[in-house]
Parts: sequence; structure tokens; C-alpha cells
Amino acid sequence: MEKPKGYFEGGGRLPVDNWGTPLRDTLSEADIRLELGEINPKLAGFLASDGVRYQRPYEEISSRIGEQITENRLETWKKFFQDLGLLWVDDGTLHLTRFVHIVANAYADARRETEQERLKIAAAAVRVLGRQQLLNPTTLNRGYPADCDVLPYRAIWSAINRLGSLHWEELHRVMLRVMKQDQLEGAIERIEQAREKPGYDPSDPNNATENLGEPVYPDADQATRRNTPWFSAAGFGGLLIDREPINGRRSFTPLGALLIPAELAEPRSWEEFGNDQAAWFGYLSEAIDAASEALDEEELIASHLDDEDEVYLEVQKLLTVDQAPGVLFVGPPGTGKSWYARQIAVKLTNGRASRVREVQFHPSYQYEDFVEGYVPDPEKGFKLADRHLLEMIALADKVDGPVVLVIDEFSSTDQSRVLGETMT
Repeated sequence: MEKPKGYFEGGGRLPVDNWGTPLRDTLSEADIRLELGEINPKLAGFLASDGVRYQRPYEEISSRIGEQITENRLETWKKFFQDLGLLWVDDGTLHLTRFVHIVANAYADARRETEQERLKIAAAAVRVLGRQQLLNPTTLNRGYPADCDVLPYRAIWSAINRLGSLHWEELHRVMLRVMKQDQLEGAIERIEQAREKPGYDPSDPNNATENLGEPVYPDADQATRRNTPWFSAAGFGGLLIDREPINGRRSFTPLGALLIPAELAEPRSWEEFGNDQAAWFGYLSEAIDAASEALDEEELIASHLDDEDEVYLEVQKLLTVDQAPGVLFVGPPGTGKSWYARQIAVKLTNGRASRVREVQFHPSYQYEDFVEGYVPDPEKGFKLADRHLLEMIALADKVDGPVVLVIDEFSSTDQSRVLGETMT
């Protein structure tokens, strides 16, 4: 029996004024993962407790484990790690072995390598998805208008980039109807205007209809199933856009926030390929080369902090509004001071690894190690050379944007001896 005109395989009506989701299975659980499992929280707590008193009620150790644990249970874990040769207790003080340092350092290295590989995948995904066209040689049978020139994933990214997040109903009722690039600005403005209205609640069907327009899919369950694949695809399975919504809204992940704005800053327009699939996929493959070149030009690092992180916002205020010359993180060992400093440094520099430097003070650290000192010179015997502080100052004069110097173990040395006249 001949299929009625306007229908595609699977029985769904072809979209003519919206993107649709022409899939028999909507892949609502589409996910792409490249992650290293978390280290055992009990081991992490003991790792942060080197030199801590080991005596009941073990408050300092249990606080570093980060979860509720009884005294008996903590003692059991201590015995287990001790039997593995990871730690021991001497005169009431907990000590870590060289073995556990090897384990911890190897794990940290593995995490860094995994993060770098995730960055490579994300960079390539952004370049390829940024070129994806709703109308292309593989979608000619879906009934899209001949003048359809929208780049759907860029459209979703543009909305999130400007609005901070996108509700699934905003995608459903507004964004899915954008068939041409010149409609995108008006669509985002409509969502902005809706959000400004008192009582706006897109999760309420009547409120959504009043503020956003009629649904593409009147059946609410069908609408959710048909919208999720667009978020999954635009976010490359949770790599670029939040895997799970918060109150129906999704935002960029740290990797998405790092990479997508730069892609959106580059002009991109629809290209004609007719039904030449080889040319179409060749065009997408070219994006991989562009992604590799971008990573080769400058190493990027993703921060694990979001834009609303309270500590990050406070540091940003101190450095910009209050014009503080620096920020000190103070607290007991193992409370995340160094981790936060690194993450904030990455965020302040938009992930540019070349603009972040970390040094670690120790008791014998000197002015000559940190500010400037004499080094051998084949011609003159010795010459005065810049060290970390002056090198980062010179870098700050050359680049547009902040550079950050992170100092670990700041209190482990005589600061006046190391900083010298820089303190005044």
C-alpha cells in the first residue's frame, strides 16, 4: 500500500514548519560518557588526613571523608587501608606511606589525562555539530522547506548562551519552529520576553501556551520524548549540555561553557549540497581538522565550577570590584583550598592553560626562586633572570585578559624572604 503523502517511515507526519524528531526510537537515554570513576571517599578522606591525630571521635578525619560514618566503621576502614600498606598510626598520629602517594598521584594523573581526552572529543563535537544543518543530503525526505537554512544545534546553543539555560517547553514551542536563520533572534527574544512576565511558568501548559505559543506535539508525554533527543544531540550526550534538567531547564556543562561561545563567535551559514552525501560528510570532516588546529594553538582546560559558584563569585568580586592584589584561601588541611584555587584560576582565564601557573612554596624557598635571581651566562658568567612572578607579569602585559599565579603551601615559608620588596 502506498504511503500517504506527508508521512515518513514509522507513521509520523513530516514536519513542514518545525524540526520534528523523525526517529522511530527517540533515544531519550542517549548518552556519551568518558569519565574516570570517583576515588573511594573513605580513602580520599584518609589521604587528606596525613599527620592528623587518630583518636575518637575522629571528627577531623570523618569531616574529610565527606559523609556520615560511625566511629566503629571508620576504624574498620582504617584497618583495611592499613592492611593494604597505605597508612599506619604511630603514637596516636595518622601517617601515609609512600605507596599510597604513588596510588594518589597515579590516580590524579589518570584524571588529568581523561579530562584532556574529553576536551579533545568535546572540541571536535562542537566543530562538527556547529556545522550541522537541518536540511542536508540525509534529510531530504523529511519535508523541510526548500529555503530552510537553520543550523539546529547552533540555534540551541545560541539560546542557552544568551539565556543561561533553556526549558524543554521553550525548545518545544519556540525553538523547534525556527526554520530560517533570520528567525533565530526573534525566537530568543520571545523567550526573553516571556521570562520577564510575572508568574511565567513554562511547566504549566496553559501558561506556556499563553507566553510561548501552541505546542508542536499536543500530547505532553510525546512532547517530552520528542524534545529530549535534541538536547541529547546538541549536548553530545551530556558532554556539552547538562545530561539532566533542573526544573525542566538545561545549561552548558563546564566543557560546553568553555568551547561553545568561541564557536558561536565564528560566522557560520547554510551550505548547499543537494543530495551529495559524500560532499556533506566531507564538509563535516573538515571541522575535525579545525578543532585539532584550535587545540594545537593553545591548550584548553575545563573548570569544574559553574558561573554561580559562591566561592568563584566572591573571588571575582575581590579581584575586579574591590581591586584586591590577591586572594588567600585559609583553612585546615584537606578542605579543598588548592583545588578551588586551581579551578578558579582556570575559570578566570577561560580555560587557557598558558595563562595559569602554579608554584609550591616550601621552607627553603627563596626570593631568587620566585621573583628574580642570577643564573649562569656563558658570556658574562651570570645574569639576572626573571622568575615566576616577573614572568607572569610580563605575560600579563602581552595578552588580552587575566593571567593567574597560584601559590600552594603559601604559609610553609617566610613570605617576607620570598616576596621581598614586592610586599610594599
